[in-house]
Order: sequence, then C-alpha cells, then structure tokens
Amino acid sequence: MNLESKRELVFGLGLWALAILSFSLFKDGLTGPFLFDDIRNLEPLGFDGGIRSAPDLARFMFSGDAGPLGRPLSLLSFAMNDISWPSDPWLFKYTNLLIHILNGVLIFALTRQFCQLCRAPENRTLAVALCATAIWLVHPLQLTPVFLVVQRMTELSALFVLAGLVTYLRGRRTAATRPLTGYVLMSIGVGLGGVLAVLSKENGILLPLFIAVIETTIASGSAQNSARPRRAWRAVFIWLPIALLATYILRGVLFSDGGLLPRRNFTMGERLLTEARVLIDYLRLTVLPNLNGSGLFHDDYVPSKGLLTPVSTLFSVIVLTAGLAAALAYRRSYPVLAFGILWFLAGHVLEAGPINLELYFEHRNYLPLLGPAFAAAWYAFIAPTSVRRFVVGGLLGFLALCAVATWQASHMWGNFGQLSTIMAKENPTSIRAQQSAARYWMERGNVGQATQYVVRAQRHHPNNIGVALQLVYLDCLDGQLDTMRTSALVSAARQSAYTHMVHKLPRELVGSRVIQECAGITLEDIRRIERTLLENPNYQGGGEQRRLYYDIAYIYAQEGLLDKAITAADKAYAAATPKYEIAMQSAAWLASAGNYDRALKYVDKARSAHGQSWYARLYGQRKTIDQFERALRKARDGQHAAAQQAP
Repeated sequence: MNLESKRELVFGLGLWALAILSFSLFKDGLTGPFLFDDIRNLEPLGFDGGIRSAPDLARFMFSGDAGPLGRPLSLLSFAMNDISWPSDPWLFKYTNLLIHILNGVLIFALTRQFCQLCRAPENRTLAVALCATAIWLVHPLQLTPVFLVVQRMTELSALFVLAGLVTYLRGRRTAATRPLTGYVLMSIGVGLGGVLAVLSKENGILLPLFIAVIETTIASGSAQNSARPRRAWRAVFIWLPIALLATYILRGVLFSDGGLLPRRNFTMGERLLTEARVLIDYLRLTVLPNLNGSGLFHDDYVPSKGLLTPVSTLFSVIVLTAGLAAALAYRRSYPVLAFGILWFLAGHVLEAGPINLELYFEHRNYLPLLGPAFAAAWYAFIAPTSVRRFVVGGLLGFLALCAVATWQASHMWGNFGQLSTIMAKENPTSIRAQQSAARYWMERGNVGQATQYVVRAQRHHPNNIGVALQLVYLDCLDGQLDTMRTSALVSAARQSAYTHMVHKLPRELVGSRVIQECAGITLEDIRRIERTLLENPNYQGGGEQRRLYYDIAYIYAQEGLLDKAITAADKAYAAATPKYEIAMQSAAWLASAGNYDRALKYVDKARSAHGQSWYARLYGQRKTIDQFERALRKARDGQHAAAQQAP
C-alpha cells in the first residue's frame, strides 16, 4: 500500500469515527416529543383514516402549505416513517439524525473539492475537510434541524444542494479533458439537484447562488479555472435561477396577499434592520456556542425600530456591510476568507431577506455554517509552521467544546420536562416557551401548573388574544372558569397584536367537549371575539379577514346554522384571492344537509378558483374536485329517485 492509499485509509476511518461520534452525541435527544410545528405538519398523515393507497400518499404529499411549492419530497419522507397519526416521534428523529450524518459525508466530499480548488496538498486537504466536517456536524446550532422533525425539510433541501454542488464541481473538473461529460455532470448537479432541493424546501433555489460564491472566490484563481463553464451555460444554469430568485423575493414584497408575505407585528423596514442583528447573533453563536439554552423559541426577539433602537442595530449593519464589501474587494487576495463570508450571507439571503418570515430560528444556519467552518479549518492548517500547532490545537479545543455542548443539550432535548422548564425559564417573555411548559403539565393532568405558565405569558403580553383564549380553555378544563377572564376576551381581541393562534384556538375550543360543557362561555361569545378581531387594525389584511370569516363559518356549521355558515364562508371566499378549498367546504356542508343542487354550484365555484391557482393546477387538485362532483351528482340522482318512488 503506497503513502497516498494509507492516507486515504486513515482519513476514511476518521470520517467513519466522526459519523459514529455524531450519532453518539445526538442519540439521547431522540426520545423527545414532537415539538413546535411538527404536529401541524404531520397531522395530515392521519386524515381520512391514514395512508392506505397510492392516491392517499399523493394527497398527503401535495397537502403541504409550509411553502409556495408545498415541499412534497419532504412530506414523502415523513410518509416513509409512518402512514398514520398519532405516531411515535423516535423514528422520525432517528431518520433526521441519519440524514444529518449523510449530509456530513457530503460536506466532507465538498470541502475536499474546495481544497483542491485552492491547490492545497493532499494531506492538508484531507485534514481541512475532516476538521470542517467535524465542526459542521457536531456544532450545537445543528440541534434544531435534527430534533425538530419538521426541519427534515431543511436537511433534505441541504442534502440535494450538497449533492448538486459535489456533482457540479466534479463535472467542472472533468470538463477540462472531457467537455461533454463535464457539462452533463454540471447540468445534472445544478438542474436535478436544484429541483429536488426546491421540492424539499424553497431554500434549494440558493444552489446557483452558492455556485456563484464558489466561482468568484476559491475557484477564481484556481489552476482549474480553464474549465470554468462557458458564458452561455452560466447564463442558463446560474444567472437565470438567481434572477428568478430575485423576482420571487420582489413578488413576495410587492404583490403577496398573506402568502409569501404573511402578517407580522413589524414592518418590512423593521424586519430588515432586525435581521442585521440576527445575523450577528448567529455569528456570535457560531463562535461562542450556547451551552445552556435550547435554541428553540425566539418569538420574543425584539424588532429594531430604527438604526439606533436599539443601538446594536447600527453596529450590526456596519459590521455586515463592511464584511460584505471587504469580501468582494479582497476575494482574490483572500479567497477562502471571502468564501466564508459570502457563503454565510448567501445562505441567509432568503430567510433573512425581504420575505416576511419570523425573525429568528437557529436551524436557518444549517448550510450557512459551512462557510465559517471551512474558513476556520483552512486557516488553522495553513498557519505558519511556528504557530500552526497552537492554532490547530485551539480549533480542536473549540471542536471539543462544541461536542460537549451538543451532548449536554441532547440530554435536554430527550427529556420534555427538562426541555420545557429550561425554555420557559430562559425565555420568560416568549409566549411559545411558556405554552410549551404548559403543554408538558397538561399532558400530565396538572392543569394548575400549566395555568401558571400561561399566566406568566399573559403578564408579559396582557392583550394577546391567543393567550387569553388559552387561559379560558384551561379554566374550563379545571372546572373553574374565572369570569374576569371571559370579560377580558373582547378587550384583548380589540387590542391584540397579530397572532397565528387566533386561527387555531377558536376551532379547538368549539370542537372540545370541555368548552361545550363549560358554564360561562358560549359559542356566541367566541363568535363575538372573531367579529371584534375583524375590526382590529392588526387583522385587516385580506388573508387575516378570510381566516376570521372562515372561523365564524365553522362555528355556525358546528351549531347546525347552515345558512349563516354559508354566508360567512362566502365572505371568507371574497376577502382575498379566492381559495377553492373554501368553496369545497361550503359544498360539503350543503351536501351533508342534502342540498345537492346548491352544493354543485359551489363545486363550480371551486373549479373556477382552482383554475386561478397555479399550485392547484400543478398538483392536480382538479381530480379531487371532479371526484367530489361525481359523488354529489350520484347522491342527488339517488335523492330524486327516492322522491319519485315515495307515495
């Protein structure tokens, strides 16, 4: 065995050891429960009796509403874990961990290619690749993508982006000697990899942007630069997708009605200023990992109201602007440093940009973390011989710190009681953190303890209608409804900032036997709250009005007041861009009352709205409408036949 083969063997064994180490560090967190958005995204597994056939699988795959494309590949992966609901979270989290480790293998292959572009010797290439992979795999910022089941969407999108980049760079290298083969590989990497990544999560559209970062930094001075793709190919496979990304963002800013630009409690300007602070905070956590916090709930992150409110906003904007300018100006002199900066910023351009998402989530660093990790490993191993030992030793010490922090946090993620208690303690102003702790105690029958956490949330958010409704529910569950809480509901609805809980809790209250048997609050009280919210300035967007009118329709339907339910549903349908689902629900309500002729008119209305929805056309919901129409016509014909035979 020659020296090169021995080196490959040693580093190959090192990669295996790193994969085993990563599994060992994360495995204790696999026993944790479903959290945050997991349940909302996975509940459809159990709709209509679960997935029992290919049409059922297709229905679930294309039922997603987490993004404009529905993320069908991610949903397909969930169906591979279970075909019904409720389910056991362990297998879902185990799959997430395996995907994370597989992504680590791709990171190793990719960073090795990066080193080759930088013309590093092979022994140093393998060392840098292994070290960068280790940092990326075991950093505490990677806890939420693994233990939040729904963040498999992030992992799968990253998997296809990484596979696409590895294939692209392989094709780029091959194109120097075999142009046709090289261009085929590059096209597959960008085309197929990008499509699969986008169908997992929209972040996949960043793949061409990552290639642009590589080409303008570490590949710009490479000896392989002669194999740089031709201008026409770059225009189609790199610059065109980037232009589409820019158009997508612009459309979200200017033309969206509750879709790409959901309602938030901050303006677009405030969001962009805040994201500067958020990115600096991400960088701080990259360098100084949080040894105690959960990294899960950040709904209490305070938006910036101006450059000096708080003053850290101005500092963050200056640092990011200077970093971007320096990276662009010195990208040829310091290509790896420029790569680290530009890769990090490119990875955040979608979720930290002008699409009005929530402000802060640590899982958004899943791929962006690669930039700083590779730069740190590179500069450690190319440091002058006199100090290299100390620099590498410091980096390995940092890696050990990350491993210990991840191992400790994994224990916490696997223990819902400990996790929820720490989250609530460390995030006292976070509504979600307090509700998570309340959920833990509710599941154990301790309503009093659960109420204490929600009361704490109300102390910080006295006019939040979602919190007020939850307190009423807990009081009813405990059999002791505080009349002061019910009287405060309308006042809270009048002043409440926008909260998504408004579109969940009323239906849960209406459908709950607890609330039906609770003296002191009626369905009319809940309707009054919804009508008050319709007048709240924070709920004036078309999407919010639609949801509120639909909630009112749902309550009327539960009471059997069909005409009022249909009237409210009509207002929901007209409040914003028509949604065929609302017309279909109206048809279903009418059909349940035997009014098939009127129901068929709403099916026609649904078909008209369906024709306006590119998403519905793409994923074939027309078939569902046609099937429902046939069932209605058959039921109507049977009704008419029975009427004719009646004496």
